[in-house]
Amino acid sequence: GSVSLRSMGGGGPLSDTRAWRLKITGEAKNVVVDSGRVPAPLSMTGRFIIEENRLAVADLSASLGKSSVSRVSAVLSVWKNPLLNVSAGRAVIDLSEIFQWRARYAGVNHALRDVKNLGGTITLSSMSFGGPLSRPAAWKIAIAGSIGRLVFDSPAIPGPVVASRGTFGMAPDKISFSDVQASLLDTTVSGSGVIADIRKE
Repeated sequence: GSVSLRSMGGGGPLSDTRAWRLKITGEAKNVVVDSGRVPAPLSMTGRFIIEENRLAVADLSASLGKSSVSRVSAVLSVWKNPLLNVSAGRAVIDLSEIFQWRARYAGVNHALRDVKNLGGTITLSSMSFGGPLSRPAAWKIAIAGSIGRLVFDSPAIPGPVVASRGTFGMAPDKISFSDVQASLLDTTVSGSGVIADIRKE
């Protein structure tokens, strides 16, 4: 891959270099990160702007194994109270592959310790989240997407749950789902619903 700088400029008083202002714009094309910290090569393409206390990316596409995101925009502001805001046009998450990688990360492995099997795909048609880096619980999240043959199996249930279809949405205080069809053993159910006030204590 390659990283190219489209423009670079800056300036300020010679007597105080700390007051100088710098702005860099550029583009990354097919940059691949292959490290022991990630379970598979991470490939990225997108544009970026670096300026005073701010990093912004646009039209970012990235893939990790069978999962990918596209048309991502993000802004990280680090002045005083660091803020992060992210929006993405589309994302595809392969749960089977992520489940296979769980042993590489202690936190994920612990969270999934009672899960025998997890599979299927989640497609996000839109996604945005953001807020202060110091308070992730205060982040505002909005997600809409669909599931593709989602499989979940655990010792706590008599057999695997298979959700063959469905759409869902998530807002700061609400989760909704519609046209969900799921089966457990010989029972098949379908329906829609809303879970509201999820942040109330």
